[in-house]
Amino acid sequence: MSTLTQIEKKLLHYTGKAISDFRMIKPDDRVMVCLSGGKDSFTLLTILRLLQQRAKQQFEVFAFTLDQQQLGQDDC
Repeated sequence: MSTLTQIEKKLLHYTGKAISDFRMIKPDDRVMVCLSGGKDSFTLLTILRLLQQRAKQQFEVFAFTLDQQQLGQDDC
């Protein structure tokens, strides 16, 4: 088993457990993930999409990009 697969399984397990334990997502909820361009928000979006495919209850996942407008940084 590769390390990536082990990490993915752990992230799926613990994220799914937290969602279940704290009742974070209910049937037919719409979940928005704000992407900042970093690895944390992208990982969260990826994990939520995987959980969405496996979930017994239906929910939607949307992603939006956050423009942080960092001073001195030209994104063009």
